[in-house]
Amino acid sequence: MKKEIKINEEVLTGNVGVVHAECAPKPQKKFLTWMPQDFLGNYVKIGFTAEDGRVEHMWVQVTEVVSHKSLKGRLDNDPILTLGLKRHDEITFNTERIEDFLEG
Repeated sequence: MKKEIKINEEVLTGNVGVVHAECAPKPQKKFLTWMPQDFLGNYVKIGFTAEDGRVEHMWVQVTEVVSHKSLKGRLDNDPILTLGLKRHDEITFNTERIEDFLEG
């Protein structure tokens, strides 16, 4: 179902859902106990902070282990907010930012 919502005078359309900041996903400490190679080829959800301070949570397909606390992957979503990113961009991120995991 297509929705249209307005956030800070910006109109967003599509399959949009809004979550109050207190209800938004938080990084999960359980993922800190996983070995970095366990994430390879799979998807992790992390939060990205927009220029205006809002956070968008998106999936990243993990493609490389950089170190025991750092992973590299490709963004698997089209950002709605202004993040300076687009789908398939390559990013490097700390494992402490992982909010969710999806086997790919």
